[in-house]
Amino acid sequence: MGYRTNNLYIFTISKDDNHQDKDLIEMWWELDNDFDENSENWGGMDDDLLKLGYESQAERDIKEKDWIEEDFDDISKIETVLEWIEEGHGSFSTQFKSIISESDEGYSVAVSYLT
Repeated sequence: MGYRTNNLYIFTISKDDNHQDKDLIEMWWELDNDFDENSENWGGMDDDLLKLGYESQAERDIKEKDWIEEDFDDISKIETVLEWIEEGHGSFSTQFKSIISESDEGYSVAVSYLT
């Protein structure tokens, strides 16, 4: 019988647009460190990241997406980033689940997956 590890994370995502992207990037770095500039895999993703002013592929993906033009609200934006993270995990993890709760201050995002 194989053993699996249940990974559980809680994040707070701001409603303030000036902080929301930063919170989403930090969530991505925490959940998938292949998108962190310190990862062995990061350098091969896009050699122009630093030249373009990005610290990671996660930052580039989040900041270059036209969220307004595509009519995303905050929750669908968070869900989309979570989908990108799950895709990045590939076969590394299973049963990737998330719950998003809204409050006056922002969004609480709980993420769980097995490795």
